[in-house]
Amino acid sequence: MTSVQNHPLLLSGNKLIALFLLLGLLSACDLFRPIVTPVPPAKKDKEKEEDLGEIGGGRVYNPETGQYESADEVLIQRMDTIRWREISTRDYPPITSDAKATDIGKADNKVRDGERGSKLLNSYNVAILLPFMADRFKDGEDRLDPNARWAIEFYSGIKFALAQLNSEGINLKVNTYDTKGDPRQVELLLQTEANTFNSMHLLFGTVRGECATLVANFAKKREIPFVSPFIASTNVTSQNPYYIQVVPSLATHLEATTKHIKDNYNSDQVVIVTKKNQDELKRMQYIQQVNQALSGSSYAQRFQELVVEDDSPNLGRTNIQPLLRSGRTTVFFIPSWSDKAFIFAFLRKAFASRSTNTPIVVYGMRQWRFFDDADFNYYEALKLHISNEYNLDTYQPEVRTFRQQYYEQYGKAPSAEAVKGYENMLYFGRILHKRGTKFFQFFEEEKQTYFHTKFEFVPVIGEGESAARRDKMDNADRFENKFVHILKFEDFYFQAAK
Repeated sequence: MTSVQNHPLLLSGNKLIALFLLLGLLSACDLFRPIVTPVPPAKKDKEKEEDLGEIGGGRVYNPETGQYESADEVLIQRMDTIRWREISTRDYPPITSDAKATDIGKADNKVRDGERGSKLLNSYNVAILLPFMADRFKDGEDRLDPNARWAIEFYSGIKFALAQLNSEGINLKVNTYDTKGDPRQVELLLQTEANTFNSMHLLFGTVRGECATLVANFAKKREIPFVSPFIASTNVTSQNPYYIQVVPSLATHLEATTKHIKDNYNSDQVVIVTKKNQDELKRMQYIQQVNQALSGSSYAQRFQELVVEDDSPNLGRTNIQPLLRSGRTTVFFIPSWSDKAFIFAFLRKAFASRSTNTPIVVYGMRQWRFFDDADFNYYEALKLHISNEYNLDTYQPEVRTFRQQYYEQYGKAPSAEAVKGYENMLYFGRILHKRGTKFFQFFEEEKQTYFHTKFEFVPVIGEGESAARRDKMDNADRFENKFVHILKFEDFYFQAAK
């Protein structure tokens, strides 16, 4: 049985149901659009950056800019207003608990010894922490925090997965908590609900880096696996084998892209292009290191490098013709995303420089998929490739079936957030049931392919650590999903590259 508890002190059951109902109303009709009130964004505390520069994890819609942005950035801004009309709950029933909740940790739960120190139980306790922003919704008011929408969609995917796990005989008892996107709220929850959290076998969620650090430290101290489905940063925690990072880091994206390039082209065909700034130069250096590692020698041929100091609008002082050779393809790898003007200017120059005898292929970064002002003719002509952790082939029969079933349940097609919530909960619910409390010890044997990604978790350990420590999963800094799609822009949409 799957039991979902709505803790009255944390996330009122009535408010949560009302939020779910509102989501169904909003998504079932095209009449509802956000009314944007432009305001300057709040000042964000600068977080410690990765050596390669930070890469965003989960992305959500920001109604102020009309773009998908890092969840951290959106959650700290002022809220928008959404209006709706009432419809029958018979037509759009709210999400409710599918069973009567039982007290966590008090049910008859037999414990059996499993392999590698893991414990096998009849049922497992799971805590989900998401920013539902329930405190900003009041009965009788016609407003729903837009940041709650994607959190509810993610949770709707989780609920859909819980029903499927229940049908498979997998027993999970789930407590849901509203973090409000605020580290202070997370800290308060961990203090006031310490006994409940101590009884958990899996912690799941949070969006902001500060919130994740608090939960990760709690999980490490109490030896409870903590799954982070949104954050790509490598600075959340350290020496913490209980921290499981679902979103690949920037280093993983660069590694996967470099490998794809080397699998398809010779090193002397490749040019790394960056502006002259510290973050991009570090990425260039890292790509060269990956190139050498993949070649198996520190003396392997390096990629060519083009460091652009030209700040003219069209890069008029930058000449790429000497880099092109007749009769062969030239590959430009641009590990940049923050300066769209530079990226678009280089694409225009590459587009104008290419010919039948001097074809050009461009590799970019995952953020390019969200450039709504890009000229897709350049993407198509330059055979643009990017890396991305998410890709859903809606033409697959299994995906069509899932989308239809989800629509029948919730009255709308599943969003990317719903798909992620669904597949994350399926994977971790199944591995928890199969492998027990220390399921992370079995990641090597549990590589699984789902609709939008593959789960291929590996232990990440610092390069300077001793061989003895590197040989033990218990001493990992974290576990990270290392699977990344390489997508090619072809026929004017991104699809899986060969």
